[in-house]
Amino acid sequence: MKAKKQLLGFTAASLTLGAVFMAGGAPIPFYHTYAETLGLDKGVLSLVTVAYFAGTVIALLFLPRLTNYWGRKRAIYLTLAFGLAGCFLFGNVTGEWRMLAARFMQGLSCGLASSTVAAFIIDNEPRRYKGLAAVIIGSAPNIGLPLGAMGSGVFNMFSDAIGMVFVIVAALLLCCGTLVFASTETITNKQSGAWRSLKPQLKITPRVKKLLPAAACAFAGTWAVGGFYQSYSAAIGIQELGVQSTFVASLTFVSFIAPVALGAALSRGRDKFLLQRFSMLAFFIAVAGVVYAIYSHSLSLFLAFNVMAGIADGAAFTVSMAGIVEGTSLQERAGVLSLIYVVAYGGAALPNLLVSRIAQYFSLLELTAGYAVFTGVMFILVLLTAKRSYYYEA
Repeated sequence: MKAKKQLLGFTAASLTLGAVFMAGGAPIPFYHTYAETLGLDKGVLSLVTVAYFAGTVIALLFLPRLTNYWGRKRAIYLTLAFGLAGCFLFGNVTGEWRMLAARFMQGLSCGLASSTVAAFIIDNEPRRYKGLAAVIIGSAPNIGLPLGAMGSGVFNMFSDAIGMVFVIVAALLLCCGTLVFASTETITNKQSGAWRSLKPQLKITPRVKKLLPAAACAFAGTWAVGGFYQSYSAAIGIQELGVQSTFVASLTFVSFIAPVALGAALSRGRDKFLLQRFSMLAFFIAVAGVVYAIYSHSLSLFLAFNVMAGIADGAAFTVSMAGIVEGTSLQERAGVLSLIYVVAYGGAALPNLLVSRIAQYFSLLELTAGYAVFTGVMFILVLLTAKRSYYYEA
């Protein structure tokens, strides 16, 4: 009976984590449609992505320890509530601020899920599937986001009722909530003083301080482009590549984000110092290739360079994170992981915030070229700040 309850909790939490990120991916193919319908300029699309990153950073900074005070299930209900609020707002977008609020809520949901739902998955991991929890937690964003985007694209092929997409996603989140409700709480001795848990805890050890500059450049360079794709992938597909289908437009985002998991898998066991440099070089070349594909209006080239960029992104992030986490103690790890994700999301938010202010003065090709230059600068900074000895110090 205990094993069955544990398996139910594991299944419920795994489905919930995937569903939260699917909800986060669902609106991405519709950004261009929202902008045209509401008469919004391109800068608003970047600002919407910044709102998502802001929500995620706030959740990672202030809310990850709430689960130890409230219990796993109550914290997951809050995660789902944020996701449902995002669905409600996206289901009836009437203006810029509603889009921003919706994406901010989804950011809170995805950020909180990365700690609360992930913890419940680890708590309920069946012994015979040891290691599966880590695989699910690591792959959920890279599977959930593209599935959500592709699902929206497929639905839009048969219906123009965008609001129904978010009704379906909301129903999925409610179903996951029902499964969590039926599961057994794993925190039996809840800590008191939940307000104290809201104090941010970031950890910078001497080793982390040496590795962080190069890692931060890798995070910022790759995740900033990911944020750019969230904002403009559909618009690039429709305006620059001649795509007419929302589903095909969704592939312009999916072709970048889905291969990230492959890049992460290929990076295991490699020389971290060399692979960080090589993957950032490959990422810069891929983004430059994307610029050429847009210039030549070639969808096939665009998708091919996107796949290359996604693989390089996954490798760069994974080796940079592994290099930092490897030398940390169990007590330091939570604070270091929070630091990594805050730097990654923050580094992605700042360039997109800048683009939101200037986007109306540039074409999509020029904006993409700007990101290519940015990734080139980040690659040079990685070369200047990383040293092999930093990775192998005791």
